[in-house]
Amino acid sequence: GQQAVVTPANEFTMREVNIGLITSWKDGKLMFVKEPFQNVATELERWYNVKIELQGDKLKRLGYTGTIEMETFSEVLELINTTTPIKYKFNKNTRILKIYGIDKPYNKL
Repeated sequence: GQQAVVTPANEFTMREVNIGLITSWKDGKLMFVKEPFQNVATELERWYNVKIELQGDKLKRLGYTGTIEMETFSEVLELINTTTPIKYKFNKNTRILKIYGIDKPYNKL
C-alpha cells in the first residue's frame, strides 16, 4: 500500500496509495479517482501513443474520475467530451491532440 517517489532533488519519499489504481494498467485498465487532468493526459499519451496538449491551467487541474478499459482512442475522446467541459482537435498525421477547456475560445479549432 505504499509507493516510493523520487523527488526533483533525487530524494526518496514514501506515500500511501491505492494499489488497485496504481496497478490497473496490467489488467488492461486505466483507473482515475479525482486525478488532475494533466496526469490523466500523461497516462493517455502512453496508453495510446499520442501527444496531448492541454490548453489552460484550469483544465490541467480539473479532477477526473473514471475507468478506461478496452476503449478505442476515439471512444475515450467521446467519453471525456461527454463528461468534461472540453473541446478538442486531433491531427491524425502528427498524432497530436489539443484539448481546450470551455473557458477558452474555440474559433480556431
